[in-house]
Amino acid sequence: MAVLKRAVKDIKLALRQGETTAARNLARQVLALEPDNAAIQDAMALVEAASQNYAAAKVWHEKATAAEPDNPFLKISFASTLTECGEFADAQALYMAAIQNDPANGMAYQRLAWIRKAAPGDPLIDMVEKLKTDNRLSTVMKIKALFALGKWYDDIGDYDKAFANYKEANELTGWEFDMSQLSAQVSRIKSIWSEGFLRDRAGAGCASAKPVFIVGMPRSGSTLLEKRLCEDPRIASLGERPDIVKIIFEVSAKHPRQALYPEWAPDLPVESFLNLGRQYLEQHKKLHSEALRFVDKTLTNYLYAGFIRVILPQARIIESRRNPLDTCLSCYFTDLNFGHQYKTNLRTVGLAYKQYDDLMEHWRNTLDHVIRVDYEKFIQDPDDNTLMLRNEIGLLENADGTTADTGEIRTWSAFQARQPIYQSSMGRWKNYEKHLGPLIEALKDVIT
Repeated sequence: MAVLKRAVKDIKLALRQGETTAARNLARQVLALEPDNAAIQDAMALVEAASQNYAAAKVWHEKATAAEPDNPFLKISFASTLTECGEFADAQALYMAAIQNDPANGMAYQRLAWIRKAAPGDPLIDMVEKLKTDNRLSTVMKIKALFALGKWYDDIGDYDKAFANYKEANELTGWEFDMSQLSAQVSRIKSIWSEGFLRDRAGAGCASAKPVFIVGMPRSGSTLLEKRLCEDPRIASLGERPDIVKIIFEVSAKHPRQALYPEWAPDLPVESFLNLGRQYLEQHKKLHSEALRFVDKTLTNYLYAGFIRVILPQARIIESRRNPLDTCLSCYFTDLNFGHQYKTNLRTVGLAYKQYDDLMEHWRNTLDHVIRVDYEKFIQDPDDNTLMLRNEIGLLENADGTTADTGEIRTWSAFQARQPIYQSSMGRWKNYEKHLGPLIEALKDVIT
């Protein structure tokens, strides 16, 4: 049993690292030994979902939930896959079934809140209010329940209660963030990837116009941009993948001093940039051989834009931007993963945004093909703006006038990106202005 649990963890780790083939191979090996085990059936479902084979994923999810019908986490897993491919009604039903199995499962409430809007008097609000006072509830589950409550109080316009629950959730994480480390990293990136350094290496990489990178802060409207771009059948969506980071780690591991990014950049032979660009491209040629463009929406690639430009000199980099206060508040209101420790404090999320803004200004001044898209302007006329954006990445018109399947959306925005475009998200921070003193102070140089 311990070996099986370890295998399931390894499969999920491989998926997080973008190693879908390795995850599939391991899942097949374990399935051959334990074909009726629900946990490995669920893991295989996740592998299929990561490959956008949703019909196969559903079959494996159905087997897993049938094998263990009282397991709420298997239902949550199935519902998450249905959310990714836009089957929200069925996903809601599964989340509710998970809650029936385990009324204290904060994860089920949280994920249900992503796709279900509350109304005044909603009984689920009362259920979670009672749940959060239960001393037997684990910290992790309480955090998730609090995020669900925050979302549902926001839905009904009770902004003070919404903020109180979001604040408690963030404080319970216990996360701390070293702003000096981020500041030093941004300073070194700007110093090393200077205009002269980039000019000396111009054209050294792999000349392909296929890669398109969407970068920015979380909650900046990037999922909408990706969705609209990839409705064109000539454009493939890669989602959020660690490919660039993996290449950077590999370079660090091979460096004589094992120097970290960006310190090794001056030591790399110019010819190595061509090979690194080819390495990135080769990962996607087989899966997307017919695509004229493929979109990598790993937002933290803003840290590596100079590296991307050198290894892929014809790649387009799209910066997704939204009102800084709305962006930071939305980060604060979202249960982001451990890589975003800055977001649990209003002051630090504002200061992190300033570092991001500073680095992006550097890239705009030193790189070509950096396209800035302001969310607030984009949603005023999304159809025309999508055409203009496709033009910016070198695709002058729609392929045949048809709209492709939106495919997978594997982020917190899976539900929002499939809804009609409303402008209610603009200026959302004003509902919480009296609570936002530390954030407004941190952003004063950006918003004035």
